[in-house]
Amino acid sequence: MRKLATLGRAPRPPGRVINGRAFDEIALDRIAGYVASEGRLLSAKTEIRMEVRNEVFISVDIETSGPIPGVYSMLSIGACLVDRPETIFECTLKPLNRNADLEALAVTGFSLADLELSGAEPRQAMTEFDMWIKAARGEGGTAVFVGLNAPFDWSFINYYFHNFYGENPFGFTALDIKAYYMGVTGSSWTETRSSVMASRLGPAHKANHNAVQDAVYQAELFRLTRQLGRKSKL
Repeated sequence: MRKLATLGRAPRPPGRVINGRAFDEIALDRIAGYVASEGRLLSAKTEIRMEVRNEVFISVDIETSGPIPGVYSMLSIGACLVDRPETIFECTLKPLNRNADLEALAVTGFSLADLELSGAEPRQAMTEFDMWIKAARGEGGTAVFVGLNAPFDWSFINYYFHNFYGENPFGFTALDIKAYYMGVTGSSWTETRSSVMASRLGPAHKANHNAVQDAVYQAELFRLTRQLGRKSKL
């Protein structure tokens, strides 16, 4: 009964009757209710831990004709499973228009005129990407978008999914490798450039502005960063 006082409730003499029930009986009921609620909380935490095991990390890289979606076009998508990088998705898309940042376009190696003939219609591309994502994550799994400077790639993927497919299978979140690396290593933001990360992590792959190859490369950077984080906890 003294413990009840520490919760802001004054102890009452044992055996006192309130509405026909002994005070001790009421107190025990309340304690039992508290224990039951704690049990439900622990059960919920266990379920959350189980859900974590079903997270499927997907490395995504894109090439575009400029800096923002809608005004400029997404020209190619490359993706792979972070922990099974041999499982890939790759496609090129028809441009939305002829708008282009010439410097950005030159980096991609694409011709807008060529993609108008050979690229997939955006609706078809996003439908196929959605099917690949859902097959990769499996029933009950959660697909996690992983990108190197994720805000850029994410903005185009999210725009295209909602505009041409109706929904984004990644939900509304993305995991940025640069921010993750910064958190694991305690580095400055300027030290999260891919070249600096690579000099420390020593990946076997390299980036070359081919979307699927870059997706495989950044998946390796993510795995190496994750390993580094796990070692630091030992």
